[in-house]
Amino acid sequence: MSRDVVVSFAENLRRRRKELGLSQEQLGARANIQMADISRYESGSRDPRISTVARLAEALDVPIAHLLA
Repeated sequence: MSRDVVVSFAENLRRRRKELGLSQEQLGARANIQMADISRYESGSRDPRISTVARLAEALDVPIAHLLA
């Protein structure tokens, strides 16, 4: 992913998680992803695989495009 997409993803992921009132731990449990990885994705320090983006989108009840826009 390009750096711009990673930054947008991080911002969108954090925003949506907070809209739903979820902690990083709760989101991790919903998506079967470690809380530390959620933190890394939200900080933009780790690029997610597309399969991970799909699991997060499903856990957050948004289309994948919403997280990548």
